[in-house]
Amino acid sequence: MDGGHLGDAEAVFQAVVNAVPDHATALYLLASVQAQSGKLQDVVHHMGLCVAASPMVVPFRCLLGDLLRALGRFDEAVRAYRRALAVDCARVPAVLGLAEAHRGARQPAEAARAFRCALHLDPMRPDAIRGLSASLEVLGQGREQVRLLRLPVVLEPGSAEALTDLGGAQLFCSHTAHAIRLLRRAEAADPTSERARYFLCLALWCGGHLTEACRRAPALLGVDERYGGHLSALGVVRYEQDYADVVHITGRMAEPEREFPPTVLTAFCDPRKWALNWQLHSLYLSYLDLDCAALDFLVTIPPGTHHLIDPRIPCRIMEPVEDRYDHPNFASVTTFEGTRYPYCNHYLAALDLPDRHCYALLTDVDTILMPAFKTFHPRRFAIGSGGYASEGSIRRLADFAQRRGFRYGRYRNLGPTWYGEAALLDRCARKSLEVAGLLLEEDWRGMSWPDWWIGVLTMYASEVAINDLVDDLTLLDGVIEGGMPAGPGRGQEIHLHMWTPEDPMQDFGKASFDAGLYDGLELEGLAGTALDYARRGVALARRTFS
Repeated sequence: MDGGHLGDAEAVFQAVVNAVPDHATALYLLASVQAQSGKLQDVVHHMGLCVAASPMVVPFRCLLGDLLRALGRFDEAVRAYRRALAVDCARVPAVLGLAEAHRGARQPAEAARAFRCALHLDPMRPDAIRGLSASLEVLGQGREQVRLLRLPVVLEPGSAEALTDLGGAQLFCSHTAHAIRLLRRAEAADPTSERARYFLCLALWCGGHLTEACRRAPALLGVDERYGGHLSALGVVRYEQDYADVVHITGRMAEPEREFPPTVLTAFCDPRKWALNWQLHSLYLSYLDLDCAALDFLVTIPPGTHHLIDPRIPCRIMEPVEDRYDHPNFASVTTFEGTRYPYCNHYLAALDLPDRHCYALLTDVDTILMPAFKTFHPRRFAIGSGGYASEGSIRRLADFAQRRGFRYGRYRNLGPTWYGEAALLDRCARKSLEVAGLLLEEDWRGMSWPDWWIGVLTMYASEVAINDLVDDLTLLDGVIEGGMPAGPGRGQEIHLHMWTPEDPMQDFGKASFDAGLYDGLELEGLAGTALDYARRGVALARRTFS
């Protein structure tokens, strides 16, 4: 056979089979020769006869399943592998073949079950780990996928492949910061890894690091289709082409001004909710500590709540708009009460601000100001990064914007804090409220985090609005919306946000504070600063809250 005499070999084995039709070895060798000649249908026929002649030989059944799978006959392949497993249920190749046949038949749940069985038999089997990871991704079970892929990284922390697998999983769970760190490690471990560089570019784009993503994109567009066409689908190609003319994104703040322009910090708060009440007072204390004469403070509150806040806090009364944003799917979001969406009230704070203010900082109340705030201000509009974007949500929003006639595609994954010209913030807030109402008309059946989640409706709405209205955006990643680590930070933060971290001892968390986790403890760095403001805010809020 090695000498190219396949025809002669086939004739010899065919003669044996003609003489002894149930000669399993001859049938197997005949099928092997036909496989080398590309006669796959004949191969399947003779392997079927081989299996019938020796039904207890599991490798023959597995080979038949492999052939059927190669021909796209996945249902028949599933039956072949199941029969192999009926003979020997612990045969890993048969279990893996069954899993791959289910994948080919577009049965991800069945595939995942089979891959789990393979891992039960061989916990470190790489092809089983990769197969289960792919099935979990299709099923939208990103958290389990991340847990699965952590083990190879623990065992081989310098493996670019393992780091890339985990980084990609984190990315599609919308954990972009984690994804970027892992993919940078993968690139450092193997600078030639095309896959690591590709998904790092994608993570940078989804995470709002548009300048670096655009710098990397041109070298990767040739392999875009190989990895799913994400860069083209998410607009990186078009953005790169239009980048110089359309938008200016920078990771640096604007140059310091000699005089700080008249600015107002504005927020919405319902002080009837204790957590929001003490957070408002913490934010107000950070404003007082800043001691900036050109910066005013203004909180918008619902009617009948003025008595619940410190009388020194400047406030105005506005009727909440949450009744306008009612949808049954809000009931499935555990942080909400009923079917109304309270977060749209956030934008009321940017409407109709006093004319004397050139600039405004629209922020949530679970934030604090840092001393660097009074040193800088944006050109027109600055924003931090969000934590909600995924490929699925970006595709949905792009389709929505196209159908509704909004400009879209320049900015991704934007944070809730806006800092810019007061008039421009007013326009963006009004547009966000309009877009939020239109988004509620979309199909929210089968929603799942992070691909399409009604709980971040305002994030989706503001992303569309800002893309439509703002031509000069400054991204201050980690400067606005900075975290609160138990360390010194970067030294550039002008504004910190009390997120809910994975490890509340490494980063300050507002829910952990409310739960009493920090009672009797002291934290270091920015986490310690946040904890101090939280405790002071609670003490001040208790004077009026009832």
